[in-house]
Amino acid sequence: MMSPPKQGEKSKPHPMLPWAENSKYHYTVLGLKGSLKELQDQQIAPYILFNSTMFSDETISSGWHDYANIGEVKKRWYHPFGGGTSIDMAVMREQLEKAAPSVVLMLSDGEIWNWRRIRDDFRQLTQKHYLALIQMGNLSQAAEDLLSWGNPVEQVSEKDDLRKVMIDLTRKSVKTFTYLLNH
Repeated sequence: MMSPPKQGEKSKPHPMLPWAENSKYHYTVLGLKGSLKELQDQQIAPYILFNSTMFSDETISSGWHDYANIGEVKKRWYHPFGGGTSIDMAVMREQLEKAAPSVVLMLSDGEIWNWRRIRDDFRQLTQKHYLALIQMGNLSQAAEDLLSWGNPVEQVSEKDDLRKVMIDLTRKSVKTFTYLLNH
């Protein structure tokens, strides 16, 4: 494993990774891996469907896959793209509209630029799902709206806390979702 950069030194991408090892995205991938391990440890991973939908300048989804095909979802994890943050509601509708009630965990590191335009449509689309947000840094308008709608929002200020928060939120979400399905 590479050592972290010295203070004042920029982190360089690992030869096998398209992002810097000490970046927010690196910690996001560690969190995704940790969340998957949590689902494996709870022995429920083989029984659920997975999807990874990333939003930046564009919204790209892996589509829904069972555990046997989790590699298709992981491919999305390892191909980040940058730019502004906006959500393409056509892609979100394609992934969530006909899906059974699901746990939807979102992660954002800032404002969603088209939030005001999609806000009501997004709320309607996600109502039947258990939606939680991990907000890196200051609370965005989307985070404040989700809180006002009763959705959990976890705020993370340090990128090294991201992995733990993602795993904890996965654990809490599964418990809450299971309870809601059974009552």
